[in-house]
Amino acid sequence: MSRVGRKLFVLSSLLLLAGCNAQEPAPTPKASLKVVSNPTKVNYNCGNNFDKTGLTLEYTDAEGNKTTVTDFTLSGDKNLKASTTSVTASYRGLSVDVDIEVSSVIEGQITCVGDSLTEGHSWPTQSYPNYIKGNFDDSSKMTISNCGKNGASFKTFGQYNPAYNTTSQYQTSLTGNPIVLTILLGTNDATNWANEADDYVADYTALVNLYRTTFGEDLNIIMLTSPRCITNTFGIPTDVICNNVVPLQKQLAEDLNCPLIDLNDEFDNYTDAELFRPNDGVHFTVKAAEITAKLISEKIKDIYEIE
Repeated sequence: MSRVGRKLFVLSSLLLLAGCNAQEPAPTPKASLKVVSNPTKVNYNCGNNFDKTGLTLEYTDAEGNKTTVTDFTLSGDKNLKASTTSVTASYRGLSVDVDIEVSSVIEGQITCVGDSLTEGHSWPTQSYPNYIKGNFDDSSKMTISNCGKNGASFKTFGQYNPAYNTTSQYQTSLTGNPIVLTILLGTNDATNWANEADDYVADYTALVNLYRTTFGEDLNIIMLTSPRCITNTFGIPTDVICNNVVPLQKQLAEDLNCPLIDLNDEFDNYTDAELFRPNDGVHFTVKAAEITAKLISEKIKDIYEIE
């Protein structure tokens, strides 16, 4: 190898060694968020809202400056489910999970909106709201508010059929702080269908939106289809219920993102004599009330992911 070649070889070797020994540039510091003080309360029941009392976060900016944070936002903190293990606290685009424990005990108000099928007509102690709590164990802390009104529909017609939103039961349904609200309205509307068909969807939607505005988007609203009836003393047309009212109720449940209980489908497993009182052909027997209460209870357990 010539002298020039040897010099070039040595030079290239030195450059190679220098490259191997070069250090990577230090990573750019990033902002961070962490929990520095846990909330005072960490154990909850289903239906509870998270209490942020005592929770403190620490925000560290890119320059390493630390700030104690209490004005963070929360998500997943309302109407807690049994499967919930944490809520998320966020600040300046960063998030951190806050660990909690939620039992399978349900605590809160269940409000039942509807007509005489909900109120119980002449048998309020045998109405389906009266049987809901019995489907849960003794540790349940729920309360049931029966806000059904005999004869109620979405529009007033005749002496005994008031618009639901003109009744005292409607006013009661707007009180308290329910975690679940059920709606069964449509049986009486079938009788006045010629005057209600065009507005039924809009009226139903307005009612659901009102409850969500009043109690928050986290309110669980369960819709029930109006059950068929048999030959009855009230002249309620079961064909209108099955062919007009129920299809709209099913579509509404989908459009409004409400869990649905199809009573007609469930009632197909029983005889009319088991379901409807023989003196009028419309109102529930005790068995039908118990079946409806069980279906609602199962749906509530599904909502709160209780095994």
